[in-house]
Amino acid sequence: MSYLFRIQIFVVIAILLLGCQSVSDNAVNEDQSRQFTNIANPTKHGQQDTEFVINYVKQHADVTSVKAANGKKDIIVAIRVPHAKRFDLVGIRKDLKNKIKNQLHDDKNVVISTDEKIYLEVSDLQDKMNNNELTKKQIEKEVKRIIALSKEQT
Repeated sequence: MSYLFRIQIFVVIAILLLGCQSVSDNAVNEDQSRQFTNIANPTKHGQQDTEFVINYVKQHADVTSVKAANGKKDIIVAIRVPHAKRFDLVGIRKDLKNKIKNQLHDDKNVVISTDEKIYLEVSDLQDKMNNNELTKKQIEKEVKRIIALSKEQT
């Protein structure tokens, strides 16, 4: 009996040690996985506010990736947060929205989304702007379309 008991103790200790090691590896990888993309020529498309917002949101510890675009009166900001922080999405969005509005000093409508669909749409819009495929009018139309998408209940 004592031999079987020793084997069971050894297996439990081995599992605990392996489990603890993977947590520390994830913490290191989480810091390295932060991704931020800037717009190639923000002045050409009137995206100076977007560039400012991206640089401002980069400083927020809870954000791993950010994409943004702005129209004349609207700014759409799509962010990704770590999985462990997803319980406080409402707080993160509210905090960022208030801080961005205070920093911009404009009467722009700031929309912050953590939805993956919106993130992909804004990312596609940024790619099109970087490739000079859209005019300012088309960008404004796309921003309004994405904001309408973000308000849909799914």
